Amino acid sequence: MKNTILLIGLIIAAVVLGALLATITSGSDTFQWLSYSKGFSISPTTINLVVCKLTFGIDFSMNIAQVLLIVASIFAYPKMKKLIG
Repeated sequence: MKNTILLIGLIIAAVVLGALLATITSGSDTFQWLSYSKGFSISPTTINLVVCKLTFGIDFSMNIAQVLLIVASIFAYPKMKKLIG
């Protein structure tokens, strides 16, 4: 359980830091490629059940910096696992 939480924490940290890195480098000529992103979305759909309304939709986007940091966090996971226990 502790190892799963560690892996999820590393991936979440990689996603957040990747988004921050992409924002910082978006104005740079040299590192602008890190902020290149692609995404997909499903527009929100509402289901009216008279008693309640349910709305479903998704908007997913990733950039190069996030992908690189996620891969780095997966490779760093075994070493972090040894350090923790």
